[in-house]
Amino acid sequence: MAEIRAFIAVPLSEKNLAAIRDLRRRIEPRYPQMRWVRTDDQIHLTLRFFAALPEEDLDRIHESMLSVGDLNAPFSVKIRGLGGFPRLNRPRVLWLGLEPSAPLVALHRRLEGALRREGFAPEERPFTPHVTLARARRRGGEEIKPPAWGRSWCGGSLDVNEIILYHSRLNPQGAVHTPLYRVGLNGTSSQKEHHT
Repeated sequence: MAEIRAFIAVPLSEKNLAAIRDLRRRIEPRYPQMRWVRTDDQIHLTLRFFAALPEEDLDRIHESMLSVGDLNAPFSVKIRGLGGFPRLNRPRVLWLGLEPSAPLVALHRRLEGALRREGFAPEERPFTPHVTLARARRRGGEEIKPPAWGRSWCGGSLDVNEIILYHSRLNPQGAVHTPLYRVGLNGTSSQKEHHT
């Protein structure tokens, strides 16, 4: 039985990605120990991650996504603030936050509920909406002085109008994310991607 690595996420617009590329140019010299996520195809807002998923479960996940898409209207949320796990001055993960958003919390809660009804165990970690920018190449390292303006940086509005199930393949150059299913919010559309 083949297992795949997958996740459900909200894609970012080209306008969001352009703002993030500009931010990266400004801060990359401060964080030499970080491996940066490719902005063309890897930056997204993850709603749910599946580390090892039997392929036959994909249709049940799609059904969960469809039920959630029918119940949620499109909305926007602001991308704001540079942060780090565990700390911005010595991060293992560098990320961008999102302003508190009741529609985003509701979307995540409904998605978790739909997945639970399909037999998927709930996520163990609490939902902390963020967009990952970079990961540390190694643990430790020198303390970094974050930019003073980092926490107030704004990357514009993220329009949340669809959710996508991606297949994530790991390779030496980094992960490759392939869309499997796209579901529009408010029941606007559903599309199965075809890949060879």
